[in-house]
Amino acid sequence: MNYLQRQPCLPFLMDGAIMAARLMIPFVFVFLCAGCGDGRLPKQAASVGPVDFTLEPELRTLLALPEDGEMEFNMNVIERDSLLGLPDGADASGDITRFDKVDVETVEKLIRGRWADPRDRQNESPSIAEIFRFMKRWPQVKTCGYAVSSKRDDYRVSLEGISVEPDEVSPELKTEFIEFANGADELETDRRLYAWWD
Repeated sequence: MNYLQRQPCLPFLMDGAIMAARLMIPFVFVFLCAGCGDGRLPKQAASVGPVDFTLEPELRTLLALPEDGEMEFNMNVIERDSLLGLPDGADASGDITRFDKVDVETVEKLIRGRWADPRDRQNESPSIAEIFRFMKRWPQVKTCGYAVSSKRDDYRVSLEGISVEPDEVSPELKTEFIEFANGADELETDRRLYAWWD
């Protein structure tokens, strides 16, 4: 009589262990493949809730400049264009250079650095200050616009649009976005959110 014959329950225990191992294989495979190669699990949507924020005194002062006050712009175009991700030599064109998908941290640096006048608005658009505050509340919002060459008398940075990628849109953000963008020349709300003022 061999060992297995002397242990009548052992074959059944071994069969159970083999079956359990077979059932676990798919779960182990998913665990090992998650986040790597072609076995990535579906990307989870980023946090889309509003953010409570408090502005520092210096920033509040800049955002509250009187309408008739003069602003001395920062003429360091190399640093400005670097912040906006513009190509080298863009300012030398003597014209405007457009930018897209700029985040709220960059807008804050443009305001603090005095490259952007918070009172400036693109015709009927919200002011830069208003766009900045909306982006502070909803950091997933990006902005687009253009930088005017230092060779022109109207040297400045202007913001003319805002957008949100589809996987970062929540019902609350969509409602506030539509309200904020009321009157925009172009407005998209089907999947992504997009507003642009001419």
